[in-house]
Amino acid sequence: MIPEPLLDPLGEQTQQARECGPIMTAYYLQAAHNFMPAAQPGGGFDTIDTMVSDFDAYRTAYVRSRKMLQSTPPAPMSLFQGIYGPDVVGVHLGMTLDEAQNVIGRHMKVGGAFRIAEASEPIGAAGLPGSGFLFVSAGNDEVIAIFDAPHSGEGHVAAVWRRVYSPQAVDLALVTRRATEKYGTPTSQGDSGRLLAWGSGPPTCGASDAQIFAARTPVEAHGIDAAAAAFQLHAVNGETALAAPMINAPASPVGPANVPENVCGPRLRVDFQPDQGDPPMNITEIMLTDPSLASRVSQVLHAAAPRAAVKF
Repeated sequence: MIPEPLLDPLGEQTQQARECGPIMTAYYLQAAHNFMPAAQPGGGFDTIDTMVSDFDAYRTAYVRSRKMLQSTPPAPMSLFQGIYGPDVVGVHLGMTLDEAQNVIGRHMKVGGAFRIAEASEPIGAAGLPGSGFLFVSAGNDEVIAIFDAPHSGEGHVAAVWRRVYSPQAVDLALVTRRATEKYGTPTSQGDSGRLLAWGSGPPTCGASDAQIFAARTPVEAHGIDAAAAAFQLHAVNGETALAAPMINAPASPVGPANVPENVCGPRLRVDFQPDQGDPPMNITEIMLTDPSLASRVSQVLHAAAPRAAVKF
């Protein structure tokens, strides 16, 4: 019902159409280009599709809903079970962000600490959950990000992402051996052994393992201090842009009714990417999430979120 250029309620074209009022569109489809049954052998129907909408009323409701959602209280503390699950360099799910920051400081010499901006991607994009912190090593060879719940303000670790740049001598065999020594035998492997995963529950819990590192969202962050400059990557392999994997990957493609949503638990994934950048280096990414936690938080917030009605 809304013209395609105006699908983004806050986009530039939308703002220009602020005073448009009702909009009527008509599409003429010749018989050769539609799928209506033929009126006679070798023939068909010409059709005219007409739509009437009032975009301004929709845009106003969208803006009001957005403001209402921003003031929604964070997820209740009862959804967080304390520290649990495996760790990434000592960071566990359920830790406070302050505790995780101290652990990361003991793990590596931090060259820069940044606050991750809340996601502004459209629905369906990879999306970053809420907010968090990004830490870059002094040698620019390691990046660690910690995220809180899908709604900011809770202050507990709901996901950890680590990206390590290594010489080519750190090959797949070495990465696999080290990961197996730390986490045990992988629950599943993919991508010719370059993707390893650990977790419990039925096979549906690993349905997103393959796609989690393919769909990415650019990371926007600023220094911890309000006056600090925006984050800019200067990795040892020449990379200057950073994109996070799909942090909020669902536990299963559709969420089968016969699989309880809390059956999956924490899931850890290791992805090996050889010969990246210039000079070429091998990259290892580790992602620790709890798809069930993300699902529970999202359901609670969705049920409690106020929504503005469209008024004409």
